[in-house]
Amino acid sequence: MPAIEPVPAHSNGSSWRTYVSSLRVYPPAAWRAAIACAIVMALSPAALIAITPFFVGPVSQQYGWAQSETLTLYSLPMIVAPLALPLAGRWVDLWGVRVVAIPCFVLYAVTTALVAEMGASEIRLGLAIGLSNMFGFMGSVGVYYKVVSEWFPHHRAVGFSVLIGATGSLAGAVYSPLGQFAVHTLGWRGTYLALGLVILLIGVPTQIFLLSEPGSRTDQPGARIATSDTGTGEPGAHTGADAPSVPLPGMSFLASLWTRRWVSVVFVIVGTSGIVAAVRQNAVALLGERGYSAGLASLSLSALMIASVIGQFVSGVALDRTRTPRAGVLFFACVPVGIAILLTAHGNRWQLMLAMCLLGVVVGAEATVGAYLVSRYFGLRAFAQVQGLTMGIGSLSIGIAPIVLQWAREHSSNYSGALVGALVIGIAVVAVALSLPRYAYPAAEFDPEAARPHRKTESLDNA
Repeated sequence: MPAIEPVPAHSNGSSWRTYVSSLRVYPPAAWRAAIACAIVMALSPAALIAITPFFVGPVSQQYGWAQSETLTLYSLPMIVAPLALPLAGRWVDLWGVRVVAIPCFVLYAVTTALVAEMGASEIRLGLAIGLSNMFGFMGSVGVYYKVVSEWFPHHRAVGFSVLIGATGSLAGAVYSPLGQFAVHTLGWRGTYLALGLVILLIGVPTQIFLLSEPGSRTDQPGARIATSDTGTGEPGAHTGADAPSVPLPGMSFLASLWTRRWVSVVFVIVGTSGIVAAVRQNAVALLGERGYSAGLASLSLSALMIASVIGQFVSGVALDRTRTPRAGVLFFACVPVGIAILLTAHGNRWQLMLAMCLLGVVVGAEATVGAYLVSRYFGLRAFAQVQGLTMGIGSLSIGIAPIVLQWAREHSSNYSGALVGALVIGIAVVAVALSLPRYAYPAAEFDPEAARPHRKTESLDNA
């Protein structure tokens, strides 16, 4: 087989053209996996959460529950379910992505449909929603960080941003009007049944036919063997004792957690995600106090989501093309600047839009920038586990921070004190981001020769 040209080292200051053209080195299996990632993330709980507001009213009305009780039933699973991500990561690191993704998405489809049949029991309904979210997160977020990391190592950050972060944001924007229409026409029960059917008929076949990874797993954690002649990541002729085991570079799960680097990454992600979530979830009341109408608050939230898509793409490219984690400092600095503008904004529309766009730039940081930092600081050996735990903690902050902000408001005369506290935390986040050490593992961990499909006429030993 002719020699394959290695991926250009674009991160060492080469041109944008080189960065884009180097995408051609990835094999067809990588692009099939990328398509699978986009489809699955669009069906994940992170995207479908956009429909939740349209369920709360009808469910409360049918069962005679207070809307606050129903909202809690929907909110708690979104906080707790991501805590299962480290378990999914452990299984992915041990057995590979397909073994985890396919069964989890089947269970995701089934439990989503079962939500419609739980009846007037808060415990049963909450359990069904929790299981649906848990299996959905495990079969999507718990799998695809590892897939993108291994298939696209030289475009890892932009892969996280576009395939995982931006896809979920765009899907959520589309689901809002669709969800309202579906609940109005099908009812909330019919909508859940339809969602389960869509996940089963689209999501599961996507996982089966498109998902793969560069190497098949041996029974050793953090190891992989050469791909088969099919190029799909399935075991080929070399399996069992004669399979050439190639350990993935990186630290073990526990060793990663005992480092200052991991604590720093978690602090940056928790602080950033928590502040933005607190402002976003309390936007109507917070902005109303500062002289803005509910309609303008809604418009500012739309601007925030648009800025999110742009911010994720730009930050991904910036991290891919630089050698230092300090490339993300300007990204994180948007938070305290946005909060400072919000503190001084009283009825000025342009100040509001600027502040919300700056905050929107960092929406999804726990899903993109955090994942990239984890891969570069701790390698790929236990990447799925470390990233799963990091994102789980980040998701907790997203769920808890809005409650803390509202609690602070209730114990003071206005939101200003809470915003000052958010500003202080934002400045601390920037300081910690500035102190992040240099990367421990290079981006170039991928052998394109091993990932490309091998001709059936040639053995893997001679490839």
